[in-house]
Amino acid sequence: MTGTRPLDAVARVRRVHEDAAARELAAAQERARAESARASELLGYLHEYEAAPVRASAQWLANRTVFLGRLQEAVRAQAARLQQAEAAVEACRTRYMLARQDRDVLDRLQAGYQRAADHEARRRAQDALDDWAGSRCRASA
Repeated sequence: MTGTRPLDAVARVRRVHEDAAARELAAAQERARAESARASELLGYLHEYEAAPVRASAQWLANRTVFLGRLQEAVRAQAARLQQAEAAVEACRTRYMLARQDRDVLDRLQAGYQRAADHEARRRAQDALDDWAGSRCRASA
């Protein structure tokens, strides 16, 4: 029984698919880390400017208010990008897990076919030995 031969090509395709899913997951995780670092950096800037001492100039206060408003908007926008990046990581993780599960199922199927082929080969070898022993026994009788 050569049931594993046709599955070899499918197994290679499944492994390539799993490897691609793993690379996509790693890239998505890296993008999420970069977005998280950028969010932390912007939040740090926001806290730094909010904690800065206030000067008495009306122009300075107006500029500070505008700048803080823009910085807060940047923090909100970055939080949204971070959330999107984390959602992308989860989607990639799901695709990777499905690809890995597909490959595992195929590996188990191949192993089952191989066990059946090995069993059939042992059975044929035993049949040949039984036939040889039977012919020897009949020849001596």
